[in-house]
Amino acid sequence: MSGGPNLEKFPVHLNVAGFNSETIKTKVEGGKVIIEAKQEERQADGDYNIRELRKSYALPEHALVNANHLASYIKSNKMLVIEIPIHNPEAER
Repeated sequence: MSGGPNLEKFPVHLNVAGFNSETIKTKVEGGKVIIEAKQEERQADGDYNIRELRKSYALPEHALVNANHLASYIKSNKMLVIEIPIHNPEAER
């Protein structure tokens, strides 16, 4: 896990099977990374299913949380992976 001499990554893994990647939103707010998704399926007979997901993870103290640092992607097994760099001041000592 590296991104520089004093950087580590805080990983988040979340199963997002059943959600379209375009409906998955990630944001950082109040020291947490928040994942939200909503999927609607309407049928010809008028029935429909709605699935919603909201999950939050507390970030470590030295997380670098601006948009230039956060990386997210969905793997082929439908796992959402978010990686947030963490500045590790201990590595400087």
